[in-house]
Amino acid sequence: MTRGNKKYVTRSYICSKRSLGFCDQKYMSERFIEKLFLKHLENITIEPDILKDISSLEKETPAIQKINDLEQELELLNKRRKKWQYAWVNEMLTDEEFSERMSGCYKSDL
Repeated sequence: MTRGNKKYVTRSYICSKRSLGFCDQKYMSERFIEKLFLKHLENITIEPDILKDISSLEKETPAIQKINDLEQELELLNKRRKKWQYAWVNEMLTDEEFSERMSGCYKSDL
């Protein structure tokens, strides 16, 4: 089917048991099924209490927020440690400076 310059394809669906002879349901167009589906969606009611329960699950609890903060801090510490290792490998830091920074890295930030 064409409308103007665009081509449209109409889809039809049949029961999978029709080919086996167990169902005599006729073909149904995609538009018909879509209209029935949308009509069915209009009849669904959602209870406000259920919405409150779901929305409370989506919020971050203080414990989850603390875990996220600690993970971010740990990531920053690991990045800093890698930079010091890079500086030590390229002899920008002495062995003593490197040891001092690596041992103090976790103590000072805790």
